Amino acid sequence: MISVAYDQDINKVRSYIERYNRSWPQAFDDSNLSNNASSPVRQLQVKDFPAIFLIGPDGKILATDCAEISKWADEKLE
Repeated sequence: MISVAYDQDINKVRSYIERYNRSWPQAFDDSNLSNNASSPVRQLQVKDFPAIFLIGPDGKILATDCAEISKWADEKLE
């Protein structure tokens, strides 16, 4: 699991991470302040937050919402 904060204020993001003890990897995307085409938010065309993606070992997106992820997991456990 990785979180990507899409925000303008990295200090606000750091405070949130510390306050809620988020121990998994965190990334910061401030492309809303610029036209950075390599932004993960822009590349993945995220429109709503939070967004969820299940990504396979090969980097391919396997699912993009909780229902799809549950279905994928159920199929793998059969």
